[in-house]
Amino acid sequence: MLSNQHLIKIFNSSPLPGLVLRADSPCFTIEGVNLAYLHVTGTKEEYLIGKGIFEAFPDNIENPDSTGVTNLRQSLLQVINTGIIHSMPLLKDMIYQ
Repeated sequence: MLSNQHLIKIFNSSPLPGLVLRADSPCFTIEGVNLAYLHVTGTKEEYLIGKGIFEAFPDNIENPDSTGVTNLRQSLLQVINTGIIHSMPLLKDMIYQ
């Protein structure tokens, strides 16, 4: 069995963007983020860690058709309710502070 330290190294070195979220619905606090995610989104780790996912990534107020928050909330709740992995494409239609 892999130790937590090994799992963290694997997560951090993955070429695929990834976040670790606490299952504290409705907040979904960001516990971890890998370098690939930071690179793809152009955000900084200190901006993300400890924030709720919807606080860190609100819908784009400049786009009234933006549905990212709704889609992500539905995806996260689906995973919690079914225990089955669900993925969705990374959206770049977000405003970063």
